[in-house]
Amino acid sequence: MAFIRPLLILAVLLSTILAKGVSAASWLPDKFKVTYESVNKDAITNKELRHKGELYYKYPNRVKLEEIKEKGKSIIVINPYQIYQFKEASLKGVPNELTIQKNTGGSMNAVSVFFDTLRKNGLNDNKLYTSKKNGKNVVITFTKKGVDKVEVKRAKMIFSGKKRRFRDLRELHITQESGKVFNLQKMKITSKLKLANEDFNFKTPDNTNVNQE
Repeated sequence: MAFIRPLLILAVLLSTILAKGVSAASWLPDKFKVTYESVNKDAITNKELRHKGELYYKYPNRVKLEEIKEKGKSIIVINPYQIYQFKEASLKGVPNELTIQKNTGGSMNAVSVFFDTLRKNGLNDNKLYTSKKNGKNVVITFTKKGVDKVEVKRAKMIFSGKKRRFRDLRELHITQESGKVFNLQKMKITSKLKLANEDFNFKTPDNTNVNQE
């Protein structure tokens, strides 16, 4: 009967974890917020462009991405049904622009599906991707099946520690199938926040042109 007590302790621990809504096997939490800095180059002038942003994620398939740029605020909201793309006008009196389209997958949905896939498989090799670990760095390379599903070819992650915990992720570089690279740097992650499904809808501001696709 000596083995029963350790099993009871384990059962209590597991029930406590599950009661808090956290999967014991999940490397990536059900919801989180990331503040970051993004560095890209202008396709025409080759000038380095830096801007700050915030990313919110909630499983499944919900992302809100808000970036502050020189020409105004840019917001992308993704939920399982619709995708909203909002661009704030750079000049006073000029209307903002909002595009609303059905979420049928595709490159616009790639970041959301990428996080959903990581939540399920973590940094372990699986049918969708392989994971190569080297100290604080991890490179994920998607298989043909993975590229077809996620529309991402590879992702490079840089952590602040060799344990490679999600909360220690400091840089994320996602290369989509199209070749476009999504860069997040100087990342600060928190999973201690409340996010409802309703937070991934979009309320149209005044003086906004709406294009429904």
